[in-house]
Amino acid sequence: PEVKLTLKDRTYSCDSCGFTADRDENAALNVLAVGLGCSLRSPSTA
Repeated sequence: PEVKLTLKDRTYSCDSCGFTADRDENAALNVLAVGLGCSLRSPSTA
């Protein structure tokens, strides 16, 4: 699920699995994925 973070929140931690992501590093990975024409997210089954 997508979580809304405020600008002061610099990291995201998943309560379910313990995954932690730095906001700036994650944003850079997302930009890279768009540039490469791929997605880092799982396909939606909806």
